[in-house]
Amino acid sequence: MDNLGFLPISDVNMPFEAEINVLSNEVFSHGALNNKFYDLWRERRFNKDEFRIFTINYFARVHATTHRISLALTSIDDWVSRIEILNNLTDELGHGSRENVHVLVLARWIDSLGSKLGMDDFSVEYKKLGDQLISDKTKFFISETNELCSSGPMQACGALLAQEWHGYSQLALLYEGFRNYIDLYELDDFHDVGEYFYVHVGKAEKEHKIQANIIAGRNCRTSEDFEILKQSYYRYLDLLESFWCEIYDNIALD
Repeated sequence: MDNLGFLPISDVNMPFEAEINVLSNEVFSHGALNNKFYDLWRERRFNKDEFRIFTINYFARVHATTHRISLALTSIDDWVSRIEILNNLTDELGHGSRENVHVLVLARWIDSLGSKLGMDDFSVEYKKLGDQLISDKTKFFISETNELCSSGPMQACGALLAQEWHGYSQLALLYEGFRNYIDLYELDDFHDVGEYFYVHVGKAEKEHKIQANIIAGRNCRTSEDFEILKQSYYRYLDLLESFWCEIYDNIALD
């Protein structure tokens, strides 16, 4: 048994670890986080039409996350990286508990707040959305990020790095805006439906950021690797910025 390359090897040299750590922090100065949508969401409450535009497209984007992570899993051969990706995927799928699946926790938050806004007939159940309600930019984001995660290991690493380092701050910003609606709820009810934010900001997204850096570090072996990873990272962030800007524009024009 000479070929044991399929076995997980935990201790490997990561020659671009420092560069990846610097790159991951670039999200904080990027338009993916610094944009007019987040400013507006934190500034005031949305009306029914604005809330519908935001949540339908956000839900559709988040709904695609597990598929995107699965594509990354198949693109990366390193077994330790695959274990880290599987931990991420397991979080998204609620560790086998249907009620804890992240996209369903998100749906409960959206439907609850929609009800508080008088939208009793509104539901973000995915099969009821209809393609006509999902914007072209949202569809483009989903298709392009899927392509990144299925194009090769470094493209997948760059996309995961951007996804996870954006994800934590995204949830923090969305939670800040949610607090504009706190007086619509009893205190316990507000924090109960806020579970979507707490499960991410409290633990999951912090761990996912660490996992993304480990995955990128283990797979990035050469300067060429790092360049591909960097391009994918920025491509993902640019797609996110475009996604949020279109939602803001559609709200502003509504």
